[in-house]
Amino acid sequence: MRTYMKNYVTCLLMLISTLNIACKKDSNKEAEGAQDGYVTGRIIDAQNNPLANIEVVFENILVGNHSYVAGVSNEEGMYKIKLPKVGTYHGAAYIKKTFNGKTYEMSLHPDNDEVIGNTGAVVNFQWKLSGSRPNGLDGFYGGSVEIHNHPGRPIVDEQNIEFTFTPIGKLIDGSDGQTIKRKSGLPQTIYYGRLTDIPIGRYQVSAVYINGGQRIPLGLRELDSEDPYSAKHTLNFEPATIAGDNMAFIQYDYQ
Repeated sequence: MRTYMKNYVTCLLMLISTLNIACKKDSNKEAEGAQDGYVTGRIIDAQNNPLANIEVVFENILVGNHSYVAGVSNEEGMYKIKLPKVGTYHGAAYIKKTFNGKTYEMSLHPDNDEVIGNTGAVVNFQWKLSGSRPNGLDGFYGGSVEIHNHPGRPIVDEQNIEFTFTPIGKLIDGSDGQTIKRKSGLPQTIYYGRLTDIPIGRYQVSAVYINGGQRIPLGLRELDSEDPYSAKHTLNFEPATIAGDNMAFIQYDYQ
């Protein structure tokens, strides 16, 4: 009898605890502004200004189902999408921007990259020009610069080439850029021979090869170009290439 009552009390306490957790979750959901059956959120740029006319897509990743629902942000950057009654969804948002005569498509950063159900959720997005994507294997929000030596020349230790990127004008989002110094092969890079996570813009690039105590200037030009090498190279990112999106390619040689 005592064992039965003990088990009964234990089960009752567990039930009360579960109900309390469920109520707490519902309370948190309400506090976060989630609406039952809808996914809502706000889309902003790096300066927290609202972004209008941004398409937001939530794909149903349920096995055997390839449907999706979509919506567009209003002038306040807000969107609201009704979710079907069956499915599990993962969201994404993209911005298209024409810059220096080229059109770029960039993914926006979600503050919640988890899969959601159809009971309602809040997912906000922000346009970031740099930084890691939610899944580290997906790389960075900034552009990448692939570097190559002049054909036939001995390959130097590219980890000791220091590149300096000086912005020419505004960045793609209209903000002021900053001078960036980067070496290939450092932790910021995914691949050897590639400089990563450079905010999309137009840059004047210079490079030096650091060999012991010497800093040897390098000449730069666009990959496979017949132009002469220059101490200062004007760099533009290409929206789409065989090697990936938002890429630039530099060739170097001794001055």
